[in-house]
Amino acid sequence: MNDRPLITFAVSAYNQVRFIRDAIEGAFSQTYSPLEIILSDDRSTDGSFAVMHEMASNYSGPHRIILNRNDRNLGFCGHINRLMELTSGELVITAQGDDISMPERAEFIREAWEYSGRSVTSIYSDYFVIDETGVQWDWEKRGKKKDGPLFVVQRGDLREFMAVMRPMVHGCTHAWSRCLFNHFGQLPDRSRWEDFHLCFRSLAINGILYINRPLIKYRRHAQNISFHAVDAHLDRKSLVGYDAKLRTNLYELMMAYDAAVRDIETLRQMGSYDMQYLAEVEQEAHRVRDLYALRLQVMSENFPARVGTLYNVLLNNGIREALKLAPQLLPRLQYHKLRDIKRKVRGRHKKGDDYKRQSWTNDQSASEAHHGE
Repeated sequence: MNDRPLITFAVSAYNQVRFIRDAIEGAFSQTYSPLEIILSDDRSTDGSFAVMHEMASNYSGPHRIILNRNDRNLGFCGHINRLMELTSGELVITAQGDDISMPERAEFIREAWEYSGRSVTSIYSDYFVIDETGVQWDWEKRGKKKDGPLFVVQRGDLREFMAVMRPMVHGCTHAWSRCLFNHFGQLPDRSRWEDFHLCFRSLAINGILYINRPLIKYRRHAQNISFHAVDAHLDRKSLVGYDAKLRTNLYELMMAYDAAVRDIETLRQMGSYDMQYLAEVEQEAHRVRDLYALRLQVMSENFPARVGTLYNVLLNNGIREALKLAPQLLPRLQYHKLRDIKRKVRGRHKKGDDYKRQSWTNDQSASEAHHGE
């Protein structure tokens, strides 16, 4: 085992010319070595690649630089698949073209991996939030130094992950072992849910590790890939556009669960889990996928049809699932106001209980009991 494994630091961009220079400077500032840095553009049309090319040409530091521009736009997971073809490192650290990595980020990730005995296959950290100008949000300035250990290993039951998507990484801070791709192959090409796919795969293989320190400045702006709740004061035209985005989001979640079912089949072929347990995991995946399909259906129906669908959900899925769909009966503006309030309240709770991480920090996970001999 080498004392200093080669790590890949991949900066990916698509039409982020306003921010890409800061993201690349964050990569160039990394204190860890040996490090290869990939600057990869997904066929931007705004000059992002020109900045990458200029900075790569002028770089004179200790790290190896690889410059790539895709022949066509591949989308989020498609771009990751391309990056994995270019990488040589045992660990791959990802950075988006609008975020800023702290200089010690790669070093902390390597230390976290060593802490786990090089066993965990996903590593992520806390983060700060900044605005378009780089100013840190006021509500993020309080108490980022949390109590508790610096490194927290997270394992969990695969059925629970299918049900509630926990534990889940902060995608903007994600790093992973290339062995995930050796086991499962490429990510679904047009998916945006790389954190979902890689979290499930990591839980199935050997767990996730959380670093209790902010190592990224995550930039929030209008063009974020991440899907954020609507401002309740948007005009009607913007609301229509937001509804279209929400429908797309639900459809992509359905496709993500379809991909998870394919990963479950890979686990069957690997033979490392009890077949009955995997059947239960798959059943839960189908259940949640069908509920997303119901939400999408309700959004497309008129009011009487929505009431009928809700009644059928009550009969077939129970009151809990019916209550989740009940707000969809409201007019769209009132629905989004309610959703925005719920998001803000939930955000405060998450900051308070640190996403309930301790539920998944046992060294022996529930899913491990179902592994084959």
